[in-house]
Amino acid sequence: MRIGIDSFTLRELNLDPYQCLDYANKRGLDGVQFGGMDGLSSKRDLGELLHLRDYADSLGMYINVSVGMCNPILFQQSEDEVRTAMIHDIQAFAKAGWHELAGIISRNNERYKHPVPWNTHLSKSADFVRSLRPVLEECGSRINLENHGDSTFDILHVVEAAGADICGVNLDTGNTLVNAEDKWKKGFQAVPSICGGFWKN
Repeated sequence: MRIGIDSFTLRELNLDPYQCLDYANKRGLDGVQFGGMDGLSSKRDLGELLHLRDYADSLGMYINVSVGMCNPILFQQSEDEVRTAMIHDIQAFAKAGWHELAGIISRNNERYKHPVPWNTHLSKSADFVRSLRPVLEECGSRINLENHGDSTFDILHVVEAAGADICGVNLDTGNTLVNAEDKWKKGFQAVPSICGGFWKN
């Protein structure tokens, strides 16, 4: 097992990706979970991604990346625009050797406070991930959904509906408490689909 840190945890330090890697490396950590493409290359430039990957490799560290929001109901652009951008990001990340991609289907409390029924959020999210199957299969990649305001059960529902070969779980043990879930019980239930995770105490 390799243990790293989420760059979100370091946000108050205003570090660039290279500085995040240095920070983690000096503390004996194995890698960094970064956010989406914008935080790695604002120009979405493959050369910049490859340079960052090479730097991480020189430190013996891993990099994990994210494709962001996978729930069309919460998109701030049209679904087609988001899909087109995400396909580009998935392809670029794959060329950099990053195939296990984090994603989310909620930001906060949409499960409880949103005009659209929550079950519709889940079905639309599964449909969207499923629409990415061609590029995910082509790149040998997978989107691993992190539990935020949603429950572990919700995430597993989307994984099963989208297909476990292209969709997995990025389990955040701290966020299980948002829905009063037992993090140990839910962790064991999600084990077959877990492809990454966050440990919080």
